[in-house]
Amino acid sequence: MVKVTVLPTDTAAVQIQTPVDTVTVRVETPVVRTETHPEYEGEYSVIPKTTAQTLPTADKIMRNDLTVFSIPYWETGNISGTTVYIGENTIHGYQ
Repeated sequence: MVKVTVLPTDTAAVQIQTPVDTVTVRVETPVVRTETHPEYEGEYSVIPKTTAQTLPTADKIMRNDLTVFSIPYWETGNISGTTVYIGENTIHGYQ
């Protein structure tokens, strides 16, 4: 067994010469593409809407996790029963 340790800021090229036809390689850290990509500059938190939303993140580097809030939901009791609000963003601080 040969073990190669590469620090996060380093790169490594490994050449394997073996008399067998199959070599098993295990990578224990994420593989990062070395191409340059622009950084994502949009919002990192989203409130669901009744219409589709697309965040332009394709081929961009994201520095933080994306947070998708739960769908706004609350109930109000009244003389006729209960009124349920689903997806209304104008009450309770959602905008």
